[in-house]
Amino acid sequence: MVKALEHFDLTRNRTEWVKASNGADVLSDVYNSNPTACAEVLKAFQNAETTGRRYAVLGDMLELGEQGPKMHAGLADKIDPKKVDEVFLCGPLMKNLAEALTDKFDQGKIHHYATGEKEQLVSDLKERLRSEDMVMLKGSHGIHLEDVCGRGSFHFKKESCLFIVRHRIFLMHLICANTEHDSVVLCRWLHFFVRHRRNYFFEI
Repeated sequence: MVKALEHFDLTRNRTEWVKASNGADVLSDVYNSNPTACAEVLKAFQNAETTGRRYAVLGDMLELGEQGPKMHAGLADKIDPKKVDEVFLCGPLMKNLAEALTDKFDQGKIHHYATGEKEQLVSDLKERLRSEDMVMLKGSHGIHLEDVCGRGSFHFKKESCLFIVRHRIFLMHLICANTEHDSVVLCRWLHFFVRHRRNYFFEI
């Protein structure tokens, strides 16, 4: 069973823990994004234990229609400056969130980049990142925040792969039920697994 799961290939970039080249923990969830999912991952990320700093990297949430700018700005209420040290935003819609966060964060803590400026984003992030820090990546697939992981900065954390496979199998059963109740349960389990991930890496 364990060997079979180790070779079970699921879509990457769905709530995966990866490791930065310097040892920092990176939560990569860049396959897709919407306001509800982004808020839940932000909540889990901000409650995850770390001895270092937390950096949130957020990309545009696409296909939201004319409500897009308002929904992006609304994420400001979900980001706690006491728990997130700096925020890196990518895409034209995320400019609305950057403006909404101006009054919450000290000057120089909010960074906004055009979609084609990911190399600069990576460079700025690497200048700050230490081994004890934690990074969150969340955005719609069309923004391609996976490029941040693919520019030599991060590599997949091997010991987390089976953990991710196991909890995804559980989560997929909930998603297939497709009910409002199961959606609530899904979010609660996601929060639990992210917060307590270190307890599971070595028990598998």
